[in-house]
Amino acid sequence: MKRRTALLTIAASLLTAMTAPIQAAEPLLTSRITNIAPAQASIGQQIVVTVTHPEIDPALAKLIKLNSSKFIDLRGRLPANLSARFNTYKILFSRSGGTFVEGTNVTNLGNNRYSVVVPQGAITGRLKLMRGGAASLSTGTFTVTNLGIALENLSQYRIVSVQVNGVERLGTTQLVQPGQIVDIGLPAGSNHRVIYSIGIDKTRPILTRDGGLHTARAFSSSIGGFPTSLQVARLTAREQLRSTPSISVNGTLMTSTWMAFNVFTGFFEGYDLISNINTGAMTFRRWQGDPLTVVATGTVFEPNSWSNFVNEIAVPFRNPNGTTHANIVITLSNPGALPNFITGDGLVFEPF
Repeated sequence: MKRRTALLTIAASLLTAMTAPIQAAEPLLTSRITNIAPAQASIGQQIVVTVTHPEIDPALAKLIKLNSSKFIDLRGRLPANLSARFNTYKILFSRSGGTFVEGTNVTNLGNNRYSVVVPQGAITGRLKLMRGGAASLSTGTFTVTNLGIALENLSQYRIVSVQVNGVERLGTTQLVQPGQIVDIGLPAGSNHRVIYSIGIDKTRPILTRDGGLHTARAFSSSIGGFPTSLQVARLTAREQLRSTPSISVNGTLMTSTWMAFNVFTGFFEGYDLISNINTGAMTFRRWQGDPLTVVATGTVFEPNSWSNFVNEIAVPFRNPNGTTHANIVITLSNPGALPNFITGDGLVFEPF
């Protein structure tokens, strides 16, 4: 009986405190933004924040746990002015004059992570997390920069990742469609190395490229963004055929090997694909049983057409006299896997 009386006393005092009129100062929110990635970005860029303990007040949570059999639907039994405490988060950015401006497109990514787009008017400062009338300031500072680079996607697929100096700069759900431009806010400097991936979506990257070193440039109001620093070129079949772990380089020639096992003969068969590093031209050597037993040679041609977002492409291998050696099909959509191709005799060749 004493324990029940004590619990009822706690509940009464807790509810009294929670239902008291909201003062001019914002009530403290127990949750807080503890990580901002990236911590430096431009207006219109998507960032991801991590929130600690995104739940109701710990004392109330403990009370609910202790009395789980008695509190069937606590939210429905609380006064109406408490409903705002269960609303979704708002993420606000510092603004001049000591005020805040609300971020846009807040999306729950799970695992206490939320994406948000940096709004117009945001300045460097701490972020504010709000739920209902309660608020807390971030433990770290977010920096708004007017320097950066722009990537223009001219490829057949989406840009699914952009890493600058090893830090991911695209939001968790952010994809750059073919024909689009993405602005990446950066600190001042001229040695920003860009590594980007293009693919169907984030679970199905197709190719990662080293975009080289770039200099952060000033925001241009005339174009509404940063000057384009990098054009993401279209994918080529030859790039896919070079994406093997066994590449060897000899002078200006790069060789990759693809192999298949012939169950009828009991031997491995393969293609050595030789690329000219300077020109990109590619030739092939077809061998059976042993790489020295070459049975055909010729040239690898690019497809005549390559529509956006296709999962497979047909690539012609030509004999020296121009006749068709094989029309292979490269599969591009296997999540996390290297491509493979199949020839007309049913053998599936995989990178070796």
